[in-house]
Amino acid sequence: MGKDPWEYPLWVLLQQNNQELFKIQHVNLTNISASLEKEDSYKDFQPCGIIAMETKKSKQKKSLEINFKGKNYTRSWDSLELGVFIK
Repeated sequence: MGKDPWEYPLWVLLQQNNQELFKIQHVNLTNISASLEKEDSYKDFQPCGIIAMETKKSKQKKSLEINFKGKNYTRSWDSLELGVFIK
């Protein structure tokens, strides 16, 4: 997500009218919060997909693949400022 805070509406949209419980978690952190990925509640997390904010404010570069814990996630949907990556 970088420095772009509009992720919060995604939390609401993903859980709206849905019977499944979603777990949303930041991955591949490069700031002080990166240490959280080693805690028990986070270290076993395996996302089914990754959403990347690719806005000027987020400073995230567009890519075709994201690697998380040795697994590759490939861009499967694209828009001007958002990318969705699936295993």
